Amino acid sequence: MDRNSTIYPCDEAGNSFLRDNTFDLIHSHIQGIKLSGVITNTTIIFENNSYNLRVIPFDNLSEDFREDFFDNVDLEYVITLQNQAIFADVIHAMNHVHFHKNYFDTILDSYSDGIFITAADGTATYLNSTYEELTGMNREQIIGKKVYDLETAGYFTPLVTPTVLKTNQVVTVFQRFKTDKFAFITGTPIYNNLGEPVLILICANAFEYANSIKKSQYSWDTPAPISMQLYEDSSIDIIAESVEMRHALQDAFRIAAYDVHVLILGDSGTGKEVVSSLIHTSSKRRQQPFLKINCSNLSPTLLESELFGYEAGSFTGALSKGKPGLLEIAGKGTVLLDEIGEMSTQLQAKLLRVLQSGEAFRVGGTKPIKINARLIASTNRDLKRMISEGTFRKDLYYRLNVATIMLPSLNERREDIAPLLQHFLYIYNKKYGMNKKFSAELIEILEEYTWPGNVRELKNIVERLLIMCIDDLLLPKHLYSKYFSFEETGVQQGDILINGIPMLAEAISAVEKTIVTRALEATKSTRKAAELIGVSQSTIMRKIKDHNISIK
Repeated sequence: MDRNSTIYPCDEAGNSFLRDNTFDLIHSHIQGIKLSGVITNTTIIFENNSYNLRVIPFDNLSEDFREDFFDNVDLEYVITLQNQAIFADVIHAMNHVHFHKNYFDTILDSYSDGIFITAADGTATYLNSTYEELTGMNREQIIGKKVYDLETAGYFTPLVTPTVLKTNQVVTVFQRFKTDKFAFITGTPIYNNLGEPVLILICANAFEYANSIKKSQYSWDTPAPISMQLYEDSSIDIIAESVEMRHALQDAFRIAAYDVHVLILGDSGTGKEVVSSLIHTSSKRRQQPFLKINCSNLSPTLLESELFGYEAGSFTGALSKGKPGLLEIAGKGTVLLDEIGEMSTQLQAKLLRVLQSGEAFRVGGTKPIKINARLIASTNRDLKRMISEGTFRKDLYYRLNVATIMLPSLNERREDIAPLLQHFLYIYNKKYGMNKKFSAELIEILEEYTWPGNVRELKNIVERLLIMCIDDLLLPKHLYSKYFSFEETGVQQGDILINGIPMLAEAISAVEKTIVTRALEATKSTRKAAELIGVSQSTIMRKIKDHNISIK
């Protein structure tokens, strides 16, 4: 994508995808996450297929090829799409046969993408016929060689394997081959059961339109934002299908450009730390440190010494040379004060001085220290109520409240639930070498669930279901047996109190009423409640009538 929002398909697969799908929807997804200065990831769903969408700032790609290769086009972003189900198939298969590499041909040689596999030490292990044709390599000559030696011999440049191993993340580069062909290379680590990377899967998408790139029909008259150069190799996940979340992200990107302190409000688990990372990496301070501290995890005394530092001998156990605080260490970077509502009023007063004067004193110190860091504060508490109760300073609140972002709960952004489920399914399938899928019925139930723990709870549910369930297709019964039976709000399984020896019919009736009521509260639907507890909808309707259960 160039700075005028014109999209150029790089190969026939990309051209076909744009041609067969709704252009406006694709463009909307890209516009929604392309404003950050870092690589951003999301999950999009088209015609019941889920895709991983990565938007990569063009500055992140190899510098050697930009001027001579893209001299006629002012490109800003590279966009990659990966079918999550197909990728999960590959990862799952590789995870099961990586000790039997002779099976690779059977699994991978039929793929249209170039596939190159190395061991964790950089030894070439496998390449399919597509990769051979693209690179001019011969597998008999290459297998067993180190990728470092292959680069030196001029087969390809630059290397991706060392960066994958260093970051343990997916890495994309633009690579040139000895054949004078070009490709976008995506390297993905494959882990063993101990979580150690054992293989690197490299997928090569040939740049088929390299010598004839020109303006295509895939363009929109939407103003493009000012490009922000990528200064660090980092990646952030964003799911923002809902209007509410897109507005919150737009506020975050807008605020990032202005050097003001920020207050992020929202329930626990809504993604306040992710948004704070977006603000830092999209700001002028992104080359500087980004430090985080949770104000609720430390006692007031320890929190004070961590934030402001201390002088030598200021208290028992202090280091002989003293210690700088996070505000000092951050320099011209950013400091996130998570759960600032838990900070004591005494520390609030000291923090207020930092905001007012730009100076702080170490514990036991008499010399002011200049503080240049930007502060981002976040909390799930109602600060205005705390002000009226005298537990949060009004002057500090208004100092922080110059730029405020309110994050919606997951219950308020229901359009994001299905993409979030597929996104975390993709992540954990890849992490654990699995190939599990959600049934349509289970997704429907989860879309109706109230999500008191927000995105954090959703992420935990997905990981738990993948680990705890043997079946590859996840159904409503798995959710009920592996989650709701243990996590029901405020009630543990078997927590029914029996006084004396009641009539059996009365006891059964009480249990039935409890189960049906909980299923209805969880699903908000008689049909889905029936699926959840394994009965027919007519049975649910009869139990509602028999037990006089109130439903909304």
